[in-house]
Amino acid sequence: MPGEYAFSPSSVPVALTGVVILAFGTRVLGKRVTSVSAAFFTMTVVVAVWMATFTGMYSAVHASDALKWSRAAYFGVPFIAPALYWFTIEILRLERRRRLAHVAAWSIGAFFSAIAVTTDQLIPRVDRYWWGYYPRYDLVVGGAFLTFFFGYLVASLVEFLRAWPAAQSAERERIRLLVIAVGVAYLGVVDFFPKFGVSLYPFGYLPILGFIALVGLVVRRYDLTPLTPGLAAPEIRMPHAERPLSPNRIQNIVLDNDPVRPKGWPATDAEHAASVEVAYN
Repeated sequence: MPGEYAFSPSSVPVALTGVVILAFGTRVLGKRVTSVSAAFFTMTVVVAVWMATFTGMYSAVHASDALKWSRAAYFGVPFIAPALYWFTIEILRLERRRRLAHVAAWSIGAFFSAIAVTTDQLIPRVDRYWWGYYPRYDLVVGGAFLTFFFGYLVASLVEFLRAWPAAQSAERERIRLLVIAVGVAYLGVVDFFPKFGVSLYPFGYLPILGFIALVGLVVRRYDLTPLTPGLAAPEIRMPHAERPLSPNRIQNIVLDNDPVRPKGWPATDAEHAASVEVAYN
C-alpha cells in the first residue's frame, strides 16, 4: 500500500507471528487434505492477514496510511471466530448438525468485514500509542462486532466441553489439549482494549503463538483427524445395540485398509473412515 513508512519495533513480532502461523497451517494442510485440516488452514490464513496488515499499520508514519492498514486487517479479523468454530465442529464431527450456525458465522463475519473495510462505521480513526498507531472502534458498532466475535469463540469452547464427558483415553487427552490451546488463544482478546481507548500493549500475538505450539503438540501426537463417531455423536446408536452381539450376528466387517493410518478414528476424514456393516439374525 503506497505511503510513507519507517521501521517500528512493534511490527517485528506480529510479522514473525504471521509467517510462523501461515507456515504451520500450510504444513498441516499439505500433510493431509481433509475438512479438518482445511478449516485449520483457513484459520491460519485469516490470522496471517491480521498480522500482515498490522505490520503495515505499525510501520506507517502518517495516520491516514495507518487507518488504511487497520481497515484492511478486517479482510481477516472478522473471520477468525468463524474459522475457529468451523475447525471445532469438524474435529468433533458436528458440522452437519451445526450447519446453520456455521453458515451464520461466515455470513455475519462477511457483513462486519464489509463495514470495516469500506466504511468508517467500525473504525472511524486510529489513535497514537507508544507502540504505534492503533484502530479505534465506534462504541456501538464495535460492541455489536464483539458480541458476534466473542459469541462464536465461546461457542467453540462449549462444543469441546460438551464432548469432554463422553471422551475416553486418547480422545480425552486430545480434547484437553485443544481446550487449553483455545483458552490460550482467547488471551489474545487483550488486543481489543486499545480499540476502546485503553492504553494496554496489544500482545495478542503471544497467545496466538502459544495456540500454535499446543496444536502442534496435538498434531504430533494424534494428527488432526476427527474424533470418534461415538464421542462426537453419542445420540447415534446402532440398531439393537442394547443386545450383545454374538459371532453369528456379525456377517461382515469391512475396515479401511489404509496401511498408514494414525492412531484413532478415522484414517483421514469422515468420508474416508472405516465402514462397519453389521447384520443381525
